[in-house]
Amino acid sequence: DFSIRCVALRLLHKLLPQLTHEQLFEIAQVLSVDGPNECQYWTLEISKWMYDYITQQITSEKSISSKPISEPF
Repeated sequence: DFSIRCVALRLLHKLLPQLTHEQLFEIAQVLSVDGPNECQYWTLEISKWMYDYITQQITSEKSISSKPISEPF
């Protein structure tokens, strides 16, 4: 039933910030953009959140690695 799937996608979207990298990877592997418009909308919202999260992680890693190491001497 598509309404159950839509509810599950909405709940998953709310849980994304609390998931581990492994869990996010598993979700990314099974997401599918099919079904009625509401399911497509929530699937795309989840994909967008994951893209933004990955981009933020890469950006923060680059900014950390580009900072000079200051010596306390």
